Amino acid sequence: MSALKQFRERARLTQQELADAAGTSQPQIRRLEAGERKLTKEWAERLAPALGINAETLLFPPANLNEPEGDDGPGWTIDGEAGLDVPGEVAAGRFLTVDTAVDETIYERAPVVPDSRYPRKAQYGLVVRGTSINQIAIDGDILHCVDIGISGHQPQNGDLVIVEQIQFGGHLRERTAKVYRVAEGGSVELHPDSDDPRWQEPIHVPRRELEWKPREDLQVAVRAFVIGTYRPMQKLLRR
Repeated sequence: MSALKQFRERARLTQQELADAAGTSQPQIRRLEAGERKLTKEWAERLAPALGINAETLLFPPANLNEPEGDDGPGWTIDGEAGLDVPGEVAAGRFLTVDTAVDETIYERAPVVPDSRYPRKAQYGLVVRGTSINQIAIDGDILHCVDIGISGHQPQNGDLVIVEQIQFGGHLRERTAKVYRVAEGGSVELHPDSDDPRWQEPIHVPRRELEWKPREDLQVAVRAFVIGTYRPMQKLLRR
């Protein structure tokens, strides 16, 4: 099976839907998948955005693309236990001291089934703290995240993404969740989705980059996108 077909099926698109998104015809997609037409750099740049990946990933797919999704990494089972790893939190306005030995709280695994469209090792959970995205998720909810670097998928307009801001050479880190919004001119802003007046200021993204330095002592990076939320049931006191 061609890489193009596999990425299309992972994106849950028909050949016609992919053709419409790329401004071409269904027979052209069929020929590309069958190897009757060469998948050139130009074709990859047209097709990749609709597939949620970058052109390089489409041209040079990972070596394990043909392998079935397995139990590699923090996916459905780890050490015989089910769920997703939850290695930390998202909390606006809170910069944590990054320690190489003790980083932050490690939570119990979340009982969340990984999404088969993405590598299991790319999926993990983060606990929401505070009100910075309370229009989407509230304090205590768990965000189901997909790592951008591992999955090869790029954030799309309207996605909720995980953003890290790192200060002072990596000694302080803030991890937040923001909505990825693409304007008509192609510029990108990362917006909180909250009714809390403290969290209304967007982050402006230069040239649609995923990692940049707005100033010398601050680095900003979009690390993952969110595909779902899980809300643990609160314990109820019996009367």
